[in-house]
Amino acid sequence: MRTRRLDNNGDWTFGRGRQSYAIKSECVRQKVLTRLHSFRQDWFLDATHGIDWIGNMARRGSRVKVEAEIRNCILQTDGVKTLTTFASQYMPKMRKLSVQATFTDIYGTESEVSV
Repeated sequence: MRTRRLDNNGDWTFGRGRQSYAIKSECVRQKVLTRLHSFRQDWFLDATHGIDWIGNMARRGSRVKVEAEIRNCILQTDGVKTLTTFASQYMPKMRKLSVQATFTDIYGTESEVSV
């Protein structure tokens, strides 16, 4: 598995040949992070890609639904085998949801992501 590597700003990297590509476990982790940062209906090729962050966060009492959607998003990412740990923390005054998850990919590597 291989994908274009992203830099610290989330932009594609170019000009370094094969070093511009993420492979295996790094590729899977990058795909998970990209999907978690994506808004539903924001990508013209697939309107179901990403998470309905705005719709879910606008409604009261939808934390369980958002967490389930995040779990499904991680598990449905190509290369993810199992979701090992999942924790979230909601800060109502800041209207912020923090998520930490650990997953195992098809290469046997355990990776952690935070959003």
